[in-house]
Amino acid sequence: MDSVVDRIISKFGSQAALADAAGVSQPSVHGWRRQGLIPARRQSTILAAARARGIPLEPADFFANETDTPEAA
Repeated sequence: MDSVVDRIISKFGSQAALADAAGVSQPSVHGWRRQGLIPARRQSTILAAARARGIPLEPADFFANETDTPEAA
């Protein structure tokens, strides 16, 4: 199962690309991936970067949906 962070990384193409877009280091993005969430203070920057790059990303993409829970499996 892909996490919210995995799906957003996938939209940008790599952890390094997401890090560049967010203005953080690649190890920071790796930490987000381990934790399974992107800090709220980074989300607006990532949304703006996605828009600038033509990447389809919405605020709702930062939140888990029912298919992300073990009960949905």
